Amino acid sequence: MRRRSMYVALVALAVAQVAAADDSGWYMGAGLGFADTANNVHLGVPDVPLLSGKAEDNDTTWGLNAGYRFNRHLALELGYVDLGELAADVADATTATDARAAVGFSADGVTFAMIGTFPIAKWELYLKAGVFFASPVLEYSGSFAGEDFSARITNDSNDPLYGIGVSYPLSEHLQIYLDSTYFMEVGEPGKGQADFLSTSLGVSWRF
Repeated sequence: MRRRSMYVALVALAVAQVAAADDSGWYMGAGLGFADTANNVHLGVPDVPLLSGKAEDNDTTWGLNAGYRFNRHLALELGYVDLGELAADVADATTATDARAAVGFSADGVTFAMIGTFPIAKWELYLKAGVFFASPVLEYSGSFAGEDFSARITNDSNDPLYGIGVSYPLSEHLQIYLDSTYFMEVGEPGKGQADFLSTSLGVSWRF
């Protein structure tokens, strides 16, 4: 009886291993959505007392991704995302000067993340955490004390990202997914910085 139980356990383990292997493999996908910024926005113009303004913080975002699933619960993913542009009209909050400007802040770059997946019937809920290798750009133009000014400031930053999503299979290889990813403190305060929340709808193909 004990030997039979051991055989059953070994067979069950082998089946589990095969099932896990069947869920392994490469995949790639693409998504389109919108990006929204949180309150943590710094769009100051260097050497100009521009302290307040209203931002238009919704813009189109899109991304591509490719990854490898080790089993049905774990994957590593490499991607590219464009978070669009955050636009703002700003002015001297003290009204002591006539300084004003139009400011734009955009960010795109490469993402690297670990994906944890939790199957629920045909649905798959997933969580992810990783790094956003961003290339933010701060652009502005305006006037101060009767003089016009404009500049374009670029820099690179490595920023954390966290996400949650759900996917559903349309066929053996094709899935549709809804993803929400939070990009934290993208950029630098002196050169433009913001938190982005990107929500996108996409499709992926498993090989």
